Amino acid sequence: MDTVKNYVDGLLNTSGVVTANDYDRFIENGVHEIYKILLKQGSIDEIRLFVTAKETPHSISNTTGAVSTGYPANLSVFTSTAPHKLQVGDKVYLENWAAATELNETTQIVKTCPTTTTFTLNAIYLPSAQIAVGSKIYKTNLKTNFSVNPISGLDNLFADNRYYLVQRYSVETNNTYTKEGVSGNWYAAREMGIQDIHKASDPSSIEYATERSPIYWRDSITGEINVKPNPSSQEQVRVFGLPIQTIVNTTDPDTYNVSTTGIDKHWPRMYWTPLYYYCTSEAATKLASKMLFDLTAVQYNEPASVSRLADAAPALAYGLTGIVGSPPSFTKPTVAPDATRLDAFLDDDDSELASVAVQKFSQQIQQYSQDIQNELGEYTKEAKVWELNVQHQLKDADGDLQALISNYQNEVGRYQTNVQTYAQDVINQTSEVTSLLQKHSAEIAAYKDASQMYYQKFISFMTSRVQPPSQEQGGKRAR
Repeated sequence: MDTVKNYVDGLLNTSGVVTANDYDRFIENGVHEIYKILLKQGSIDEIRLFVTAKETPHSISNTTGAVSTGYPANLSVFTSTAPHKLQVGDKVYLENWAAATELNETTQIVKTCPTTTTFTLNAIYLPSAQIAVGSKIYKTNLKTNFSVNPISGLDNLFADNRYYLVQRYSVETNNTYTKEGVSGNWYAAREMGIQDIHKASDPSSIEYATERSPIYWRDSITGEINVKPNPSSQEQVRVFGLPIQTIVNTTDPDTYNVSTTGIDKHWPRMYWTPLYYYCTSEAATKLASKMLFDLTAVQYNEPASVSRLADAAPALAYGLTGIVGSPPSFTKPTVAPDATRLDAFLDDDDSELASVAVQKFSQQIQQYSQDIQNELGEYTKEAKVWELNVQHQLKDADGDLQALISNYQNEVGRYQTNVQTYAQDVINQTSEVTSLLQKHSAEIAAYKDASQMYYQKFISFMTSRVQPPSQEQGGKRAR
């Protein structure tokens, strides 16, 4: 079977996202979930699959005979490579005893513990040729002979084990529940919350505690447990610690499998499947969270071409400051005809002189008229020159105006081009961000679907494994 990591990687690309510590957390949480479901449903037959699991193994570095006073004669003294935390009466499971193969896969009882790293086993003596260097022992997760409430010290006895199978012995008087040679049965106790323990003393409650349906509750502060009906010297309590750290290794997720030797192989084989499902669901959730974080980091970068909108439209400044040169003025003749003498001769009725005066006045008028014509001709000439000059200046001004208009049109065209370019940049950037958002959203949805699907697989597996409560007994099963 695959390792947890290989199984998950075969379904999801977890590289660079799910770490070894994540796998450690996934597995530990998965173990908790499995135990909670089984304990909640009282699936004792299933829970028994776990109580034979072992703690972390202790390697044996040396074996000697009885070498000092106080050691039981003929018992081998085993030395562990690290403090063994064993106590007298502990049951231990033996493995990898190459020179004493008859001891492999057997359960022995600790006889003495002279030091924190030495111990002896009941009735076990190995000749010097059968030194147990490299052999391994496991302390089984069972503590028994509790006869008084409260039962304390379980946290220390079972180290990191946080779930227990509690059984209370009941002396049977009804042969229906016994067989020949057996006087009683072990009954699994249901755990109750401290807020409900009053129901265990109420005969009218379905939670009422009986000899064949005991209950226990846990003190969340001290870790002590109390069993009801109360245990006694005849009806004792035994506690199995359900292993947590047995399959947890923070250093390398590749060790989480059932095919290797050592601690992993003691986890029930069929329960690696729900653990696979649970860890896959957790990994998918972690990937979805990572994608969601990446999604929040997506930014809309304003296109650089937005600066083009700051281009000012060209000013259409035009106006003639004045025509160069002034229009000509008409200057009338300075000497005008004088009719004074003609009036005097006419008043005197002097016709002869008056005739001479009329002739002279007539000449003056002709001369004045000629002067006017001359002045008018000069004025007309100057006016023509001025008119031509004005027309020339107007033409130059019109050319300047057309150039300004052309420049303005060019500026407007460039401005429109820049606006169109900016608009396209906005469209491109928006499209890019939209595509990225859609991609991440699709991946998040896919990972969420995978997480939900594999969690449902986990629940479906556990549901199929849950069995009605049963009791360990000599004869029939008590329901």
